Amino acid sequence: MGHENLLNYYPVIPFDLTVCDMENGIFIDKDGFRTTVDGVDKRQFKNFLYSMDGKKNLKELAQKNKVHTEDAIDLVTSLNEAKFLNLRSTRVDKTIDPQKFAKICRKLYPKWKEELFSTPFWQKLMSGNANKTELVGWLLENYHFIEGATVRLSMVVSTCRNKRIREHFAQHFIEEYDHHKFFMRSLNILGIDKEMVKAHKPLPSTLAILGHMRECGKRDPISYAACSAFLESTGEDRKDATTFYDLLDQYYDKEGPGFTKPMRAHSTLDEEYGHNEWLEKICSEVEILDRERADDALQSARTLVETLKLWTSDIGRTYGNLKYVDLFNSFQYR
Repeated sequence: MGHENLLNYYPVIPFDLTVCDMENGIFIDKDGFRTTVDGVDKRQFKNFLYSMDGKKNLKELAQKNKVHTEDAIDLVTSLNEAKFLNLRSTRVDKTIDPQKFAKICRKLYPKWKEELFSTPFWQKLMSGNANKTELVGWLLENYHFIEGATVRLSMVVSTCRNKRIREHFAQHFIEEYDHHKFFMRSLNILGIDKEMVKAHKPLPSTLAILGHMRECGKRDPISYAACSAFLESTGEDRKDATTFYDLLDQYYDKEGPGFTKPMRAHSTLDEEYGHNEWLEKICSEVEILDRERADDALQSARTLVETLKLWTSDIGRTYGNLKYVDLFNSFQYR
């Protein structure tokens, strides 16, 4: 591809590309692979990269960001060879098929879940190295999060303007509003009664997840659906969930009393409701999806993942430094 021809192409950076400052320039990371760009204006080149959304060709992007044509060509050539971006011969359409958007999400979700479940606290929990305080603390925060369906789903139901989508969310609310009872039963089996659970206050990071999803629900039901679909398991996730519960039994429940049984029942019930096809169901009610709206929904889901990662770190840090006797002390500073 000649240089002059390259200027007429439309570069598109993938959603999961990360651009960060370093001492003498920037580095670009994608799926753990990294390349560096030395001796450049950091802000200028970051803006240049982030403006590669397929709506302007390389010549237009270089002019807009005041990047020399040769520098722009060299950078895009290198990134294209390293598969860090895509080059399109035509301008990106302003709209996207809703089901194609759902497929993009389904492609990203497994990578994001692997990222989430690789965090230190999850690894500690799954390796049998968590103590009783950490195990119970994790269950308590999950109880509060699941119970929070009443405040996050109510928001999207009350603000959704599309009648058909609103009906789907209303049905989803009916199916989800009491699922916190499964985690309550697990806690009860471990000897923690209802009054103790109700008196326990959730971590700020737990409230942050609920706050983010409420904001998404208020802003756009597609954004909420993208977040919700990440949380809902697929068939492959069910296998992973079963393996996870088996590990909990192996390490923390060798002789009973079977505290994972309610959580297993919860997972099975969600599958019976068909929640693994939730995003596709919502997208089927939209004929055309504006690309900017789709981008915003994808960003909302990614922000949820980042918040969940911080949440697991917060659970590990808080309950890892707390004695079990202080777990239900309302005056305990966290």
